[in-house]
Amino acid sequence: MIKKLLPLLLLVACATVMAQDEKPESTGSAKIKFEKDFHDFGDIDKGEKVSVDFPFTNVGDADLEILDVKTSCGCTSAKPSKDSFKPGEKGVIPVTFDSERFSGKIKKTITVMSNSVENGTASLSIEGNIVSEVNIKPQMVSLFNIKRSEASTSEIMIDTSRMDKLEVSDVKTDLDFMKLEINQKSPKEVIIKAVVDGKVAPKDTPSFRGYLDIKTNSKKRPEIKIPVNIKFEEPVRYLPRFISFFGTKPGQSREVVVTLTPAGDGEFNITEASSSLAFVEVKPMEGEAKEKKFNVVLSDKAETGKFAGYVTLKTNLPDQPEITIPVRGSIL
Repeated sequence: MIKKLLPLLLLVACATVMAQDEKPESTGSAKIKFEKDFHDFGDIDKGEKVSVDFPFTNVGDADLEILDVKTSCGCTSAKPSKDSFKPGEKGVIPVTFDSERFSGKIKKTITVMSNSVENGTASLSIEGNIVSEVNIKPQMVSLFNIKRSEASTSEIMIDTSRMDKLEVSDVKTDLDFMKLEINQKSPKEVIIKAVVDGKVAPKDTPSFRGYLDIKTNSKKRPEIKIPVNIKFEEPVRYLPRFISFFGTKPGQSREVVVTLTPAGDGEFNITEASSSLAFVEVKPMEGEAKEKKFNVVLSDKAETGKFAGYVTLKTNLPDQPEITIPVRGSIL
């Protein structure tokens, strides 16, 4: 029996020794090499989109995988043509920069992450100087704490150092209560005057956002859009700013308490309280010395369906003559 097993044992032993002598083949390593990691665009006309390619080669002996490409801000876009590159294969990281929101000198970074054994997180950078054929100051119209009883003015200066003559042919705004005037101060300078009249602005909204759309004779910047932020002073603050009676059952009466508080140490009076809805009543309540409270009551006689209206509280304050609170709801 032993004589029969001996050849088999020798065969197993030889196979084990051979397996130990054999070494696994090397899988190799990817390695990314960029031809350049920096680009200077020089002068860039404001609003222009500029692009550059960053060529690279996989100089390793395994497939190169581009895992991710990140930029230092949303102003640049960088996307490789594909994700995988074989040994010796070339590729590019294309980068596009949009200069619309920038001025002066800029520097942005692009980070390329890959499975490269060296430089697995590579940094590329771009620089440039944003110049404009047309300059605007300020680049945003901001009017805060405007009194409702007064008109407030903001001036926007538009000038050029690269044109013989600057002309503004039109300026518009999406805010109906803002008036605009164009004044050609000199051949190279135009002043736009924006006037906000608090008396005609909607009374139920304390703050507004909009835009100015400006048309010029500049070939580089024929149309310019600048944001507008407006906030009116509120001598009296009130909560809630919106009254909701949604989901009311038929025959159910509901109430919401409105609290009004002066912003400073001043005093105020509510001279009149009314509702635009026949089934909604406004009742004064007792409150602290500086505040006023009103109970807004939805009648149990309200008919089935959706409804919309408002509550109006008139004050003795010239800068906030009335407070309008929207009322919305439904009887289900």
